[in-house]
Amino acid sequence: MDEDVKNIIKDVEFVYFKFRKVSAEFHNRGYRLPKDFESFLYNRMSKPNREKLIKITKNFITKWERVDIEQYFKVGFKLFGKNFSYVKFLDDRIITLYKDIDKNLKRDLSENKKKFTNSAKFVIKYLRSKNLSFDEYCTKKGSNSEISLVIDHYIKNYIDKIFVVWLIKKGYFYLSDSEKLLVPYIIDNYRDLYIKLDEMNGFIEKIERKIKNEKK
Repeated sequence: MDEDVKNIIKDVEFVYFKFRKVSAEFHNRGYRLPKDFESFLYNRMSKPNREKLIKITKNFITKWERVDIEQYFKVGFKLFGKNFSYVKFLDDRIITLYKDIDKNLKRDLSENKKKFTNSAKFVIKYLRSKNLSFDEYCTKKGSNSEISLVIDHYIKNYIDKIFVVWLIKKGYFYLSDSEKLLVPYIIDNYRDLYIKLDEMNGFIEKIERKIKNEKK
């Protein structure tokens, strides 16, 4: 084994694991990892594939150190489908598309944080003006007694969909069957909105403490 490879063998193994994981998800099938990765790398993997794997690993731990390895491989499958393999690991189109997607994700994240913050500010102001606790807000009926205050405010664009999904996710608020008909976007996109919330976990925790500290 080359000395430079010996020094990064654990990194190579990690990149290999990430590729196998993403590949299995794309093909919707399971996968097994070699018990002795070093032996597998030099005795069972073809030389071209081994060279590609080592080369991309070196990229990930140097000039691409901020690149999410798993997302990079997902972009590879997005571009090439079932034909994505070692030979295409370093195709320039992957990193180009990855950067575009990453830029859009960061822009979406920033926008979602802004919407969540504005929703929280509205709720805090409302709690103070009506002398309500946060728990009361989540269970109170709106101006139309047929729907909750939360959905009433959502329909009137006072709070954002991402905020409503957060309330549901945390168990602070529950949608009735009739209310589900009023919020088709939330129902149809709940999983995606849930994922977006996970991306803001640390950010939301601070705001959550502030809202829940509002007392009557």
